[in-house]
Amino acid sequence: MSLFNIGKEVIQVLKKNNHKAYFVGGCVRDYLLNRKVNDIDIATSATPDEIIEIFPRTVPIGLKHGTVLILHNDIGIEITTFRSEGNYSDNRHPSNVEFIKSLEKDLSRRDFTINAIAMDEIFNITDPFNGHNDLINKTIRTVGNPDERFSEDALRIMRALRFMSQLDFTIEYKTFNSLVKNSYLLKNIAIERIVSEFEKLILGENAVESLNAFFENNIHTHLPNIVLNNCKATKKFTKLNTLEERWAYLMISGNYETPKEVLKLLKLPNNKIKQIEILTSGFYKIINHNLNEKFIYEYGLNNTLSINKLNFAINNTGVSDEFINKMYECMPIKSRNDLCIDGHSLVDTVGIKKGIWVKELLEEIELLVLNGTIENDMHEIQEWIKTCKLQQYKN
Repeated sequence: MSLFNIGKEVIQVLKKNNHKAYFVGGCVRDYLLNRKVNDIDIATSATPDEIIEIFPRTVPIGLKHGTVLILHNDIGIEITTFRSEGNYSDNRHPSNVEFIKSLEKDLSRRDFTINAIAMDEIFNITDPFNGHNDLINKTIRTVGNPDERFSEDALRIMRALRFMSQLDFTIEYKTFNSLVKNSYLLKNIAIERIVSEFEKLILGENAVESLNAFFENNIHTHLPNIVLNNCKATKKFTKLNTLEERWAYLMISGNYETPKEVLKLLKLPNNKIKQIEILTSGFYKIINHNLNEKFIYEYGLNNTLSINKLNFAINNTGVSDEFINKMYECMPIKSRNDLCIDGHSLVDTVGIKKGIWVKELLEEIELLVLNGTIENDMHEIQEWIKTCKLQQYKN
C-alpha cells in the first residue's frame, strides 16, 4: 500500500470522528512536482488528546507543539493539530503555540508558499498563498513578509537555499534580499541544524548555484562559533557522487589542506571527518606525485577513484577509472593482509625482540613486492631478509 493510501485511511478515520484533516507540507509539494514522496504529514483540527484517543498506537513526540506520531499499518505518520504561534524570542522556536480550528491560519504560519499547500484525501488542494503557481514557476517565496519569516526562524535561510539546490528553483527577489539581510541571525541557530540543511544543499542537483549564493553573499560568515573560508564551486562539482567527495572539494576550494579542525567545529561525525581527510590528503598527494601502485595500495581502490574524480573536478586532469581498475587488478598485493609474511614471522626470521623495526621492514617488503622486485612468496621473502637485512638487524 502506498504512503498516500495509508494517509488517506488516516484522514478518513479523523473525518469520521468529525475532524478536518489534510495532507500538508513537503509531501504535497513533492506530489505536485511528481517527485518521490518519502513520508507524509497530516494537519488536523483534532487536538493531540483527541488524536491519541482515536488511534490505538501513538507516540507523543511533540505534544507541546501539537504533534503526535501514529503507527498505521506499521507506518509512522505525524499528525499535527492546526495551530498559530506566538513570538519567536530566539529566532528559532515560538514562545507559545495555540491550537486552532482554521486550516488557512495554520498554513499562514508556514515558511514558503510551496510548503503552504494542503490536499485532501481525494487530492483537491487548498492553496491560499498561490504556492502551486510558484511550483509551476519554480520559485521560492516566503508566506507573507520575508523579514518576519526569517526573523521568526533563521534556519529558514538555510532551508531556502536547500530547496533552491534540491528543486532547482530560483529564490524570489524580495525573499532573497531579505534572506541575505537577515543571515546574521544564523549565529543564533545550532550548528548541527545548519549543517544538516547544508549537507542536503550540497547533494542537490542545483548545488553549484546555491553554494555560490551562500558564499558570494557572505552568508557563510554568520555561522555560529566558526569562521568558514570562502569555498567556490564549479559545474564539475556535480560530477562528484558522494557527500564526502563534495565536502572534500569544498575543503580544497577553501584552502583547507588539513580540514579536521574546521570539520570538528562544524560538528561532523568522526567517521565522516576521517573520510574527508583521506580524500583531501590524497588529492594533495596526487597532484605532486604520479598515480601508481603504491598510491592505490596506500589509499585503496575506492578512495583512489574518488581522489581521481576530485582531481578531474578541480584541476581537469587525471586518468580513467578503467586505467585505475586495471592497475589495481595487476597489483600482486592489495593490502598488507595479502602479504605472505607478518610481524610474528619477521620476528622468528630475524631472531630479535619485536620493535619499531618490524613496521619499517614490513613497509619495505610491501614496496618491494608491489614493484615486483621480489615475489609475494614466504621462502623468497625470508631469503631476501637473510641476504639483505639480517646482518643489519643483528648489529
